[in-house]
Amino acid sequence: MIHLIVLDTVDFVKAAFAIENITLIVRIDRKTRIYTSDGKYTEVEEPVEEIVKRINQIVYGTKE
Repeated sequence: MIHLIVLDTVDFVKAAFAIENITLIVRIDRKTRIYTSDGKYTEVEEPVEEIVKRINQIVYGTKE
């Protein structure tokens, strides 16, 4: 099963990520970079903690 997460990018567009393809999430200069398995990244506004919380909700059904 593929799990998707939709986030707003810094360019004010929405992007969907396959959670299984995310390799690294890091905060740099007030922007969060999401690196994917192809080595590329997308910058989003949401903090790392918020993204991880949402991923846990999607994958594990947790509330925190």
